[in-house]
Amino acid sequence: MCKNKTMPNTKYNLKITRIFFILILLFAQIAKADDKSIENLISNYVATQKQEQLSLLEKLVNINSGTTNTAGVHQIGELLRPQFEKLGFKVRWEEEPASMGRAGTLIAVHPGNKGKRVLLIGHLDTVFPVTSSFQHFKQTGNFATGPGVIDDKGGDVVILYALKALHDINALNDANITVVLTGDEEDSGKPTSISRKPLIDAAKNSDIALDFEWAITPGTATIARRGITNWILTT
Repeated sequence: MCKNKTMPNTKYNLKITRIFFILILLFAQIAKADDKSIENLISNYVATQKQEQLSLLEKLVNINSGTTNTAGVHQIGELLRPQFEKLGFKVRWEEEPASMGRAGTLIAVHPGNKGKRVLLIGHLDTVFPVTSSFQHFKQTGNFATGPGVIDDKGGDVVILYALKALHDINALNDANITVVLTGDEEDSGKPTSISRKPLIDAAKNSDIALDFEWAITPGTATIARRGITNWILTT
C-alpha cells in the first residue's frame, strides 16, 4: 500500500508502461512476431496515446474512491468497464454483502486458448476518504500528484493501455487474460475469505500474475514485498 502521492509522468510513465507490455508478451506468449518489432509497434502506439492516458488518469483521480466511499469506487469501475469491453473482455462485478461496507471487485475476462493464462491485478480504491483535503489531480511539469496517481489508478491506466496496445497490433487475439480490480485493497472487507475470494479464484486459474502497483525502484519490477502485521500489546 504505497502512500507516495507524487509520480513523474510522460516519459517515465511510458518507460514503465513499455516494461509491462514486454513482460506480458514474453510471459503470455500471445504474439508470434519478432519481439523487437512488437516492442517498436507498442512503443509507437503508446507514444501516440500519452495525452489520452493522462486525461483518463486525471478523470479517475478527480473522483473520490476512498475505500468506504462505495459509490465512488463503483464510479471508477464503471468508467473503466466500457474500455475493457471494447477490447473484447467480458466484465462483471463480484459484489460483497452490504453489511461489509465495501464495493466489491471488478473482473474483466478475455477468453482464449493461446499462451499462458495471465492475471493482471490492480485496485479501484484509495486511502483518502471524502473528508480528505487531498482530492484532485495536479500536474506540474513532468510530475503529477493526486489520490491514486500511482496507487493505483495509475496502475489501472497502465493495465488498460497495455491491453489497448496489444489489441492495436492484433496480439490480443485468442489471449487468455483476466483483469481483477479490487474495490477494497486499502482496507479489505472482513472476513477476507469473502472479500478476497474473487482474486484468489482468478489466481487459481492463472499461470502468471502481474500486479500493477508501484515498484519503488524506477524501471524495475518487484518480485517480493515485506509483509505487514498489526499488534496490540496490553501490559
